[in-house]
Amino acid sequence: MGDFNARTGQEQHQTMPKTVGPHTTDVKNENG
Repeated sequence: MGDFNARTGQEQHQTMPKTVGPHTTDVKNENG
C-alpha cells in the first residue's frame, strides 16, 4: 500500500471528494 499511496498521491486528491460523497451516504444509510 505504501507504493500505491505514493503513486496515487496526486490522483487521490481528485478521487477523495468523489469517493467521500457516495461512501458517506452508504455509511449514513447503514448507521441510520
